[in-house]
Amino acid sequence: MPMIAIAGCDGAGKSTLVRNLAVALASRGFETEIVDKWDLFDVTQFPECAFLAGGPERLKQCVPAMDGVARALFIFWMIALTLKPIRRGAASKVYLLDGYWMKHAAAELLLGCPPEVVLAAVNALPEADLTIFLDVPPDTALERKQKRSRYECGRDPESSRSGFSSHQAKVGLLLSAWADERGWARIDSGMTRESVLREALKRLSGSLRLAPEAAHC
Repeated sequence: MPMIAIAGCDGAGKSTLVRNLAVALASRGFETEIVDKWDLFDVTQFPECAFLAGGPERLKQCVPAMDGVARALFIFWMIALTLKPIRRGAASKVYLLDGYWMKHAAAELLLGCPPEVVLAAVNALPEADLTIFLDVPPDTALERKQKRSRYECGRDPESSRSGFSSHQAKVGLLLSAWADERGWARIDSGMTRESVLREALKRLSGSLRLAPEAAHC
């Protein structure tokens, strides 16, 4: 069951690429499933999370107000729990992880969470078979994010454009360093959606044994 993680700062185009990859892979005969931490609000899949009755938007308002370590553990709890479909899934299915742990680990470190806490949480999660890092300039990410949460802005109370740009620039730099250290596939997500998808399919060609012509849209 290949696990493909799409990493990047907020506004990098992770969700867009995940959706486009799911369509492209399905057209090539692969069974795919998108895994996202916000799946927890689907009570048919996660009845144990019915207590999160306020909905995603309410949670986005509350999470930045949490204490550092508590917030990090809560976010990693969300990520770990939404891996349940993978643990129970078919071996032949391709799982596309929208964001996975990368952005949150970087953000929590920048917000002051002790590195040992973040590292322990990351090490407790299964490693993706392939991680694609969408590298994007902060200005481009800002223009793509018309609606910004306080968390995405480094807990800036005003969720300002400057808060978003400053925080995401730091997140992007840390993710870029991890991409070099961990051997993630790097794609310039400032390109068109079609070009980003084409490049992602090329990176996937080895992991999924795509035919050469299948790596082109």
